[in-house]
Amino acid sequence: LNRNPGVQLTPSSSTSGWFDTTTVAYPVVIPPTRHNPKWQCYYYGRGETWKSSSSSSSEDDDGTNDKTVIKPFLPTGWIGRAESDDGLTNWVKQEGTQESHSLLAPTGNANDWDGAHLGLGDVVVRQDVKNHNESNDENDILDMFYFGGSDQVMQLGPTSIQGLDMQIGRAKSTDGGRTWQRLGLCLERDADQEGLFCGFPQVSVVDETLWLMVYHTFDGQIWTAYSAVSEDKGETWRRCEGPLLEKGNDGAWDDQGVGCRSMIRIPSSSDDDDNQEEYLMIYEGVASSNGRHRLGVAHGTVNQDGKLVFTKDTSFGDVPGGPVLASGEAPLWNDGVGFPNGNVGTPYLALDPEDGSLRLYFVCIHEKRFEIGCVVSPTGDPTQWEFPTTSTAAVAQS
Repeated sequence: LNRNPGVQLTPSSSTSGWFDTTTVAYPVVIPPTRHNPKWQCYYYGRGETWKSSSSSSSEDDDGTNDKTVIKPFLPTGWIGRAESDDGLTNWVKQEGTQESHSLLAPTGNANDWDGAHLGLGDVVVRQDVKNHNESNDENDILDMFYFGGSDQVMQLGPTSIQGLDMQIGRAKSTDGGRTWQRLGLCLERDADQEGLFCGFPQVSVVDETLWLMVYHTFDGQIWTAYSAVSEDKGETWRRCEGPLLEKGNDGAWDDQGVGCRSMIRIPSSSDDDDNQEEYLMIYEGVASSNGRHRLGVAHGTVNQDGKLVFTKDTSFGDVPGGPVLASGEAPLWNDGVGFPNGNVGTPYLALDPEDGSLRLYFVCIHEKRFEIGCVVSPTGDPTQWEFPTTSTAAVAQS
């Protein structure tokens, strides 16, 4: 039993044979659906290394080992799933059908875009089942948007980095998330306009035809969030012009950029058909001074062209966006209880269908220890968070 009241998931035992013995990260949490009464948490993790062999060196053409070739420190690797009755306690990891009990594993082929490692982006529960060719009355049909990298080596300053050429793909499940079929790439990286990779996608279904995706990139120095739209239910995607959310001013808490982020549609308070859709975003900001990752707040609307437009919250604090949550600081750390000083990231927002409260799931990293946590906002105020008031969350069983 973990004494931290916010902890939801931790890595599996080193002797378990599971894929996630070192890291767990990027929770994608789905409340109960028409076919599944459980809360589901999809996530990614890994053991000591990725699918491919060496993580610290590669062999040059002349047969020598180039010790400058390294893999980026990412907790990516394999994708899995856990379930809970209330989404706050007693998560149980569900055994997958692929390698090391995962739901989706890297292909293991060095040149495949998702051959070396995978990361989760989002899972969409399809509400238009009647429009599918499949006849399925017992299970949810799900779309997974994930990203992956190959064994390709890229140059980043004086260092060669392996596996950073990440791109976004899609998979589909017709049995409620137990098994998945790869559907290939849906958004390739744009090295000329965006950066070294595109990854960490989140998808929002606006209406019967329009889907919105937000993702982020890295150009070797700065993280930046971008967006794309689909008018065929996620089959194909078109990039929107320009960044969605950019780094803060020099010296700000997010002056090295915007990484992972989660957005949720806010129910309209008006009956006016012309009332704009409003979105709440929690985003991961990075500080250039110390590389620290913290969480901030932004608000957005969809303009007449179907493009998302976001601005950082200026209603609290001295710097736009926040931060609103930082490990080692209240409310994540109080009187020696909670998440000690480190990094907090990979946020994911979920609405409790029972009481309308807002939940925020995230990962905290302290001295290489990974824990997926949760805080709640009973009123839905994105600047006011507290630990769940239910009994202490247990380490997930596997």
